[in-house]
Amino acid sequence: MELFDCVNNLYSKRYRYPTDNELSGKLWVINKFISMEDNLLEYVAFISKYFFVLGNRYYRLLYRLIPMVVAPRNKYIKLEKIGGELVSRYSKFFGISNRETFDYLKILKQKISDKELNEFVGIELTKK
Repeated sequence: MELFDCVNNLYSKRYRYPTDNELSGKLWVINKFISMEDNLLEYVAFISKYFFVLGNRYYRLLYRLIPMVVAPRNKYIKLEKIGGELVSRYSKFFGISNRETFDYLKILKQKISDKELNEFVGIELTKK
C-alpha cells in the first residue's frame, strides 16, 4: 500500500490493514494528514500521546476511531516552480542562499513580469 492508500483506507475501510513493512516510515505522515482534518483534530491530539507506545498498532487505533466518510482532500500547498538557472544567478548576484533567493523571487513575481526578472540577470526567454 502506498501512503495515500493508507490514508484513504482510514476513511473508506475498503482494504485490509497494511502490514508492518507497508507502514514503516509512513505512520508519522499519516498522523500528520489525519491531524489536518478539523473534525478529527481533538481526537488525534488526545490519542497521539500513544503514537510511540503503540507503534504500528497506532494505525489500527486510528482505523477504528475514524468514521467512514469520504476522504478529505490533501491540504499540502504545492511549491511554485521557478527556474533553477534564475535562482542560481540571482543568488550569485546578491550573495544570498538559494532558499532566500527563491523566497524573494516569489515576491518579485507578483510585482514584475517574468521577462523583467530574466533580463535583469541576462537570461533570454525562448518562445514555446
